Amino acid sequence: MSPHANAQVSRVAGHDDGQMDELCGSAGPRPLHIMLYGPPAAGKLTVARGLEAAHGLRVLDNHLTVDAALRLFDYGTRPFAELVKELRTSFFRAAAVARLDVVSTFVYAHPVDGPLVEDLCAATTGSGGTMAFVQLAPPADVLRQRVVRESRAVTKKIRDVARLDAMLDGADLYTPIHDHDLRIDNADLSSDDAVALIAERLGLTRQAEDG
Repeated sequence: MSPHANAQVSRVAGHDDGQMDELCGSAGPRPLHIMLYGPPAAGKLTVARGLEAAHGLRVLDNHLTVDAALRLFDYGTRPFAELVKELRTSFFRAAAVARLDVVSTFVYAHPVDGPLVEDLCAATTGSGGTMAFVQLAPPADVLRQRVVRESRAVTKKIRDVARLDAMLDGADLYTPIHDHDLRIDNADLSSDDAVALIAERLGLTRQAEDG
């Protein structure tokens, strides 16, 4: 890990060794599913892709299902939410059945999304997988700087500061799913260093390079 990442450890709250043995399945026979969550523009997809490149995890980002559901239904409607849940559940279950290590991204609103998270995780654990949880939680002023970046135009991501502020005002997007989740303030942390920090805490094995 880089010296910069070491400087950030004090800003991270997470699992102790016993909790990690319970959650992390990468060293054992059970496939690992990392749920990487946080508010919009927290850097979830960038970090997820870094985990894919460095450690071979397959990426199930939330836009995979959100963008598909938007082809049929308006955002925030009940049919939209039901379809997104159905698609995510199918992906989560299929990954566990195929014994694939994956990282998914998620915008978690406390406490309203608690039952949804339980159902999604059950799709993984009920099919032989194990879950680990990582929260990216840079402060709101950093989110406002990031949300307007051109790179966010690739998918139907939020790119408007006013809409971001409305989401932050209307929901609790910072309380973690569990008190012991690995929490990272990546305001001044590069995506590579965030990946290294996650990998160290979860005991991930680095993917061999071609050649």
